[in-house]
Amino acid sequence: MNLFHSRGLVLHSPLTPRECFERLDAHTELADPARQNDNAENTFAGDVSYDDFNIYVPTAKRKPGEIVPIIYGQFEPGTTGTQITIHFTLSFFQKTIIVLWCLGLLAVTTLIGITAFKDSTMANILSPVVVLGMGGFAMYYNFTSTCEYATDKFNAIFKCNNAI
Repeated sequence: MNLFHSRGLVLHSPLTPRECFERLDAHTELADPARQNDNAENTFAGDVSYDDFNIYVPTAKRKPGEIVPIIYGQFEPGTTGTQITIHFTLSFFQKTIIVLWCLGLLAVTTLIGITAFKDSTMANILSPVVVLGMGGFAMYYNFTSTCEYATDKFNAIFKCNNAI
């Protein structure tokens, strides 16, 4: 069972792997944790090499409180261009914070349910489920919106027409 949502994407570009590397490198700045990568000119921040990349969307391109996926992938030469395999996932720190947050919400809402609704066991069960469900939906929406933003940028950078 996979607790955290992850998304994979395969893009087909008419460009060569070297051209794909150069184009992505031009849109990526080096990761600098001290500056929080607020350069508005670059689409991504992180490390790009000839074979693979490990990047993320910088702070200036996000909404406050948005969950930001780590984007990693590789360039694979094909017969008519390059196949770019991309994966979106969360960092270990983000996963840990989400688990602790959900456990804390579960404990608080259960405690409130027990003290406020002493006679109703259904309220004790439903109140944590509703709160955790809404939080899960918000996290999924933020993750998906950032993935869609990055996918649109990848399509433009690599001149892709289709995504699988």
